[in-house]
Amino acid sequence: VGLSCLDMLLLDSGRPATPEQICTFSGVRNVAGGSVCNTARALCRLRVPTQVLTVVGADAFGKELVAQMNAFGADTELTIESASVNTSLSILPVYKAGGRGCYVDLGANLCMDREFLLGDE
Repeated sequence: VGLSCLDMLLLDSGRPATPEQICTFSGVRNVAGGSVCNTARALCRLRVPTQVLTVVGADAFGKELVAQMNAFGADTELTIESASVNTSLSILPVYKAGGRGCYVDLGANLCMDREFLLGDE
């Protein structure tokens, strides 16, 4: 149970000298991220049966996030897809000279509370 997001890595990105500077990058790689995905991936690598309880939007990013979790072996049956929110997305420019930036839209993670996840009233 916890936060999940699709990490969009902007590979070999330039580092802007000013906020207005246009920077280039050489490609994009999308990776299932956030504490839920990172923990599930590690447990699956250790062959520990793993179920994921998180929330994704009913959008292309949510479908990709669930597909990636299934691909590394996580059981996503408990994952909630909601049309009322967008999937959390992190944009991570990975700088040529080392380091990275991070911009995040918390999206579906903002609705994750006990009532939403478990249906408690």
